[in-house]
Amino acid sequence: MILVYQVECKKIKKGSPVSRVLFLGKPKLLSLIWDATHITPLSVYPSGLPKQLSGTLFDPGLFDLSTRKVYPNSESLQNEWALTPLFHPYLSKKAVSFSVTLSVIFYRSKKCLLIRKYGTLCCPDFPIRFYESIERTAKVKGTYEIGGKHKSRSHCLLLSLQIRSMETQFEVVIGLEIHVQLQTNSKAFSSDSIEYGASPNTQISPISLGHPGTLPMHNKAAIDNALKMGLALECDIRTVNHYSRKNYFYADLPKGYQITQFDTPLCNHGQVRIPLADGSVKDIRLTRIHMEEDTGKSMHDQDLYDTLIDFNRAGTALIEIVTEPDIQSGEEAYAFVTEIRRLVRYLEICDGNMEEGSLRCDANISIMPKGSKTFGTKVEVKNMNSISNVKRAIDFEILRQTDVIRSGGTILGETRGFNGTNLSTFSMRTKETVNDYRFFPDPDLPPTIISAAYLADVRSRMPELPATLYTRFTKDYALSHYDASVLIDDKDSALYFEKVVSILPHYKQAANWITGSIRAYLNENAMGINEFVLSPKQIAGIIDLVESNKISHTAATQQLFPALTKDPEASPETLLKKLGLSTITDTLFIDTLVLEVLAEFPDKAAAYRSGKLGLLGLFVGEVMKRSQGKADPKTANESVKKFLDLH
Repeated sequence: MILVYQVECKKIKKGSPVSRVLFLGKPKLLSLIWDATHITPLSVYPSGLPKQLSGTLFDPGLFDLSTRKVYPNSESLQNEWALTPLFHPYLSKKAVSFSVTLSVIFYRSKKCLLIRKYGTLCCPDFPIRFYESIERTAKVKGTYEIGGKHKSRSHCLLLSLQIRSMETQFEVVIGLEIHVQLQTNSKAFSSDSIEYGASPNTQISPISLGHPGTLPMHNKAAIDNALKMGLALECDIRTVNHYSRKNYFYADLPKGYQITQFDTPLCNHGQVRIPLADGSVKDIRLTRIHMEEDTGKSMHDQDLYDTLIDFNRAGTALIEIVTEPDIQSGEEAYAFVTEIRRLVRYLEICDGNMEEGSLRCDANISIMPKGSKTFGTKVEVKNMNSISNVKRAIDFEILRQTDVIRSGGTILGETRGFNGTNLSTFSMRTKETVNDYRFFPDPDLPPTIISAAYLADVRSRMPELPATLYTRFTKDYALSHYDASVLIDDKDSALYFEKVVSILPHYKQAANWITGSIRAYLNENAMGINEFVLSPKQIAGIIDLVESNKISHTAATQQLFPALTKDPEASPETLLKKLGLSTITDTLFIDTLVLEVLAEFPDKAAAYRSGKLGLLGLFVGEVMKRSQGKADPKTANESVKKFLDLH
């Protein structure tokens, strides 16, 4: 027997998608997921889903759980059956409420029949950690897991559950700490190499290991890079900077202390502007940017019994970017880290590779009642090795903390890790007491003085930033928001575009080529645009041929461009002649093709003449196909209209 359910939730954020959804499933399965007493079945199909209803949105009637009778569709009856907020613990009258997209797939006889994506479902009754694991498992095996119980393909399957919006009685408070590993040739206070991937403990020295009698020294390139980031984020730059020793014991800290900036951070204040989903922007304030050195790396999975230590990373120059608690969701954190990564890549101070650890993010998350002025207990989440995982970890932690408080529990001040397999956080260690790091000035390092002349020199060596390029692309070049955003997302692509339009100022056409054919070629060959075989001059040459009507755009993208990538030493003009791709403007030849097309599709021609003007593109497309893309599109369009209007 199959039941069709309509689920409605009264508590939903304004502007959210429709809060109703049809759910197809067996009663036993449904009881595992929701409290069935709060769900109204609409229809019962004892023999399975009728074929005529497959793929359609239907509302044939209401099914009374108490009388087991089916009632005809009735607007008044539906109003009487308006649902109360769904179950505990994620939903009661004041509990957390959020929307997710729901697709339902019904499995029968081992054949998958996609019924329909029905909109949004409000407040599912299983933990957030199952959301994407369900999706991933379902796509691979056609199964899912809820509460550890494995169900077979014979049941309906929940697929593609993703958080869309969130509304709770709590306010979310998030601050981020981002560690940026600076691109220098040597470490922060020694001449050791920092090459990634070297054999363990081969890039060390008595200085980085903290041997007695050794003295550190400043790395000017590291200071330059830190200043570039501070200037890019509009920070106040400190003139006199001292370094301190942060004392604590950990196995991967060879000196027993970390050299850092405690009370004299190099950069103070500043802001990062991030885009929001509704098209607006938000400024995230910065507390500080300070310089410090990295620790070594503990490897717990290399030996059955012991933890191994690699000191290659110890002493590498870092900056730590600390935000004010201005971030309020995983989406905003995602946008913030994305912007930071783009900036460090533009400035060429870091490759921004989170998988390799050159960019690392820790999130401090707490919740408090709406309107409260007192922050809740802070939980720090670590081990997020991608920007997507930053968002996932925050989303999970918000719901976990909300659930704890709603159930009468207390949030513990602790450090938690993120498990990318089941998309949940786990406790690593509690913070029962505040650490006393016994900061004191490092006696071996003199203060760093940032003079006005030095700062001006660093500023003069900075490239144009994404915001500046975006303004020029949209205002001076009249590009759309989308085109400009795609181009500035990658610095090399933006610079390549600038070189093309400096040769030939066809801005929109250049943007289309870079975001279209060129990007497709780069993706197919797994390369960056700085490895692209064609020069900006050659791309400008192709655009010029198209704009001067010497070749159609179709022939240029489908034939000339591929040929040029295989023979990058040739010029577009030479290949145009060699391949015989010149545009045909001979009206007699094009008229002949048009008459052939109209003779082949008389029914379509009649439909066009009866008012279906959208068929014009069909005829022009057929003409272009028969001319192998060589016919002049404008001439072909005029010829088709001419002959269609004759009859």
